[in-house]
Amino acid sequence: MVSASCGSVVTKVAHGSSHYIGKASHTIPEAIGIASFVILIIACIRISLFVMVTLFWAKRVACHSY
Repeated sequence: MVSASCGSVVTKVAHGSSHYIGKASHTIPEAIGIASFVILIIACIRISLFVMVTLFWAKRVACHSY
């Protein structure tokens, strides 16, 4: 059996007047921004590791080919 207070909460959520729905619309762009920043940092780390390994390999090949 649903009480009157539960019915009013369900009605508010169904009509979109819940304050949680408003908060969710602000957190989705923030989450996308944070995810983009993390992906950018990971890409920078991977590129720098690739450059370091490539330079190390090139130096090693140059030193051993005499």
